Amino acid sequence: MKKIPQSMIVLLAASLAVTAPLSASAASVLAAATQESSVAKADTKSMDKIKKGLEKANRLLPYLKDYPIMEVELSEKSQLIIVNKYQSEGNKIPKVTLSFDQETGELLGFLQVKGTKGFDSTYPPEKAKEVAIAFMKEWYGEGLGGYQVNEIANEGKTSVTFHKTVNGIPFRNDAVILRVNSEGHVDAKATDGHRKSVVLSKQPNIEFGDPKEALPKEQVEKMFASYMNPVYARDVNGQVKLLYRPKLGEIDARTGAFRESDASQSQIVKFQSKGQQPTAKTKEEAAAFLAAKTGYDMTKERAVFQEISEGKEINYLWQTDSGIIGSLYVDKQTKKITRYQVLDSKQKSESEKKLSPEQALQVAVTELSEYLPANITEMMRLGAEHYAQYDHDRQQYHFQFSLIHGGIPVEDSMVMADVDAVTGKAVLLDWRVPDFGTLNASLPDPKKAISQEEAAKIYLQKHPLKLYYSMDEDSEKTASLVYVTTGENEVDALTGELYRYGQE
Repeated sequence: MKKIPQSMIVLLAASLAVTAPLSASAASVLAAATQESSVAKADTKSMDKIKKGLEKANRLLPYLKDYPIMEVELSEKSQLIIVNKYQSEGNKIPKVTLSFDQETGELLGFLQVKGTKGFDSTYPPEKAKEVAIAFMKEWYGEGLGGYQVNEIANEGKTSVTFHKTVNGIPFRNDAVILRVNSEGHVDAKATDGHRKSVVLSKQPNIEFGDPKEALPKEQVEKMFASYMNPVYARDVNGQVKLLYRPKLGEIDARTGAFRESDASQSQIVKFQSKGQQPTAKTKEEAAAFLAAKTGYDMTKERAVFQEISEGKEINYLWQTDSGIIGSLYVDKQTKKITRYQVLDSKQKSESEKKLSPEQALQVAVTELSEYLPANITEMMRLGAEHYAQYDHDRQQYHFQFSLIHGGIPVEDSMVMADVDAVTGKAVLLDWRVPDFGTLNASLPDPKKAISQEEAAKIYLQKHPLKLYYSMDEDSEKTASLVYVTTGENEVDALTGELYRYGQE
């Protein structure tokens, strides 16, 4: 599997810990509203507005009787009335948070939090779906308010997704997600909207494409074969597999091509590798190298420093009082630098961005070329189907490149670069590559692989394409027809079996 910087793993884990398995956007309304500083106590007028909504909540959520203590606040930023209910005075957990529309008093969603360890339900998924459908009937009426359960999204899960339907086609941007706990109670209701959240009942002027313009699904499935990308990747046991990795995202239903926003950016990139082998024998030399490459000087302010032994390497690690983390690795014996990273927790504005994607790519290639072995003249830049490529909070471009064997990327051989779009500096660089001879000897023979067409047929049998309406973030009035597949499986190119990492 590909190497991911530990900082990225930590940040991802932290962002998902509380709300799982609800999506981040689905949980954000409730979570953000309860954490805002711009809140005020509700007045009598507000309480009158939410009276019917509270009655509805008490009727549909039987566990509310166990939460007699109530606090009500007005959230200016999200335009919500937030009701927090507790079991006793002075104890903020467990609690139930209810959100209401500030104008109409309509009950929008809720979230029950029982503890601080996150959510884990043991309720059977099929029964969870039955509970969720019954709840939707209670909430919206017998017709579910025009929502339809998403069978594909809910496979094997206790969070059940419903999409609003238009012309009998689900609309990705108007979704309701219900979560069913181990007792079989719905303990969370939230809205989600893929790239852009929409409540269709409040935005009736959206134009929807004519379903007759969509290509037949069978035709698009045949075209999908070209999106089954071969890749060499290791399984959990260290064995290299040749896999077909499907490209995921939205396919324009009129053309059969992936939409531009989901387009792959994988490409062959030329390198003028110099094979330099810089060293750092002391923490002072390590700090100087880090400052020269990233612009962050760890000696300019007070910082906690650690020299950590990790296998055959030493990690020089700093954390400054302002929250900047710097890390540089050297080989214990040779003192050769193998990689470095600086993580700045300060968020940057989009207006500060100076580098285009093309300029940032050139920075990444130039910096990596300094240290890659001289015999590496080209690598494959892995595109959007492999990983997220831009961090909007930190204004950083992420690049990953892999060695190529017979035109196929070798995932275990990836090198990486993160480029700051504001400063133009590479704030992460990892140029480690495996021994070519050993690597090539372990790679499966692509001549024994099944065809892309066969792989696509196997994959789509498990994860069929589904027709949706979808809107982009910058689209105001038009919803396009798209085909979507969201399966997490890959196809073993030698055996033709479905494969998922960690489930060998």
